Amino acid sequence: MVEISAVTGTYNRLKHLKRMVGSLRKSVGDIPYEIVLVDGGSTDGTLEWCKQQSDVVLIEQGELLGAIRAFNAGCARASGKYVVILNDDILINGKTLSIAHNHLEENPHVGQVAFSNIIKGHDPTRIPLGMAYGYVYGQCCMTRRWLGDLVGWWGDEGMHTYGGDTYLSMALWELGWPTEPVQGCMITDYVVDDQLRQDRKQALNESGHNKDTALFHSKWHGRLPEPEHWIKAPVHRVLRKAAQRNLRTLRFKYVQYEYEPRIALTKAFSAYGPAVQMDQSGITFHHGGPSKLYTELRRCIGEFQPDLVLFQIQNGSGIQSSVIRKLCQDYPNTMFMNFNGDYRPKVPTSGLEVAEAMHLQLICTPDLFDQYPNADVAWWLNGFEDEYGADKRELDSESPDVVFLAHLYPDQMFSEAATRHKAVKALMDAGIDTHLYGARWHTAGLEASPTNDDHELNTSIYSRAKMALSISATKDAWGYTSDRLFMIGATGCPIVVQAFAGMNALGYFDGKNCIAWSTVGEMVDKVKYFLEHSDERERIGLAGRRITHAMHSYEARIRSLFAMLGEFDELG
Repeated sequence: MVEISAVTGTYNRLKHLKRMVGSLRKSVGDIPYEIVLVDGGSTDGTLEWCKQQSDVVLIEQGELLGAIRAFNAGCARASGKYVVILNDDILINGKTLSIAHNHLEENPHVGQVAFSNIIKGHDPTRIPLGMAYGYVYGQCCMTRRWLGDLVGWWGDEGMHTYGGDTYLSMALWELGWPTEPVQGCMITDYVVDDQLRQDRKQALNESGHNKDTALFHSKWHGRLPEPEHWIKAPVHRVLRKAAQRNLRTLRFKYVQYEYEPRIALTKAFSAYGPAVQMDQSGITFHHGGPSKLYTELRRCIGEFQPDLVLFQIQNGSGIQSSVIRKLCQDYPNTMFMNFNGDYRPKVPTSGLEVAEAMHLQLICTPDLFDQYPNADVAWWLNGFEDEYGADKRELDSESPDVVFLAHLYPDQMFSEAATRHKAVKALMDAGIDTHLYGARWHTAGLEASPTNDDHELNTSIYSRAKMALSISATKDAWGYTSDRLFMIGATGCPIVVQAFAGMNALGYFDGKNCIAWSTVGEMVDKVKYFLEHSDERERIGLAGRRITHAMHSYEARIRSLFAMLGEFDELG
């Protein structure tokens, strides 16, 4: 696998090119590399020599199309993890390339390494760096390839020869990826005054101005703040990149064995930039122990380079706060969040420690805020998977009266566990056709079918049912501690929901867009009533679908998250 792609352009400078390539081969050490060379129509033997070099990938443009197009073509062809952009008339000093490579490996927040530049024949003690508007830029530099691809390398601003290297660095700065000079990274520039350079000088003298420079300044003048005011905070970075639609989001999601993963949140994040989801449970299972787990998570994050990482660390998830703290140190420009939708009246110490290590802890009810005195905490809810949002209402003579998709947990596990059993038994005792789906119902002598979170199957079950039952972990904690309400509502199936604190604030009102109840007896009476009044029942289901799509999609959840981050920004 290629680690470094060295990209250069050339035209009739074979002697100088050979010197540069020789220094390059020494400078990379034992790091795998390739040389991508773009030729503008050389006639001095350059092409023949290049074709004899096993480490050279030759791009024959055949004519002088300008440095911008030449280097863009070379960078587009590069396959390495990092791309080093070089002129053909330089010498790479010492271990410059291996030092730059190692610096980027060890400093995930840096986007580019700039090299100091010794001008041949000038005072060797004066080693300048390129500067633009106070920002360092890479005249010769090493860049993360995915970042260069993101900003389009040397741009497409109409420039021909000059300003491409400056454009690249400024574009990285704008996205929050600094360009850093690193001690020991240096090149010697011979500034070969050949016919090509003389022709360019003459053209500039005749025109009286540099068109490339004018185009560069028209784009960047006043666009970036003074460097001392540049904001590095992850919150600001997330909001800025989301607005630019280039936010990189990595979600670690817990997936139960043989269950279909829930990916709607990750898909919703993809509207703001690249988004990837990984199986958190698989990672913790195969890489047990904090040290191995840290190494694997660092590998995952290092490969994708996200701006936002969202974990699902719940009770017993296996990821310790020490691992999160190390990751925050390694990736200072990345925002780390955790969403714990698993309600427990008492948050365990391990959960508090994880929350304190995160930039932001998201919880399913604000009633738990007081238990997180040393963490930044926000209230956030689940949404519904895309499959449930399709309009598939399919009632017929075989449609069950009520369906309930839920597990039967032990009574001591959460406050409404016993209510689930009582509600189902009461419906069946009343002669209501009730279909059960989930685990552990056999412990109460009841038969249930498995669904294993098969979203298409579950959507079909809800769409065919006259009503669906919803009983969450608790009715007393403000908000809703599951996604069942939203899954049912999204299909248009009328929701028979146990009334819970904050229900109206979430947009659900009894008799308008849901069928709410407080006691099991009231639930049975309402189910009987709505079995006899199908038009009224379906009207409630349709209204429930409208409010669920409007307020409880993951697109809405992400907008609310960004709004919260904006508030934190103002407070901070």
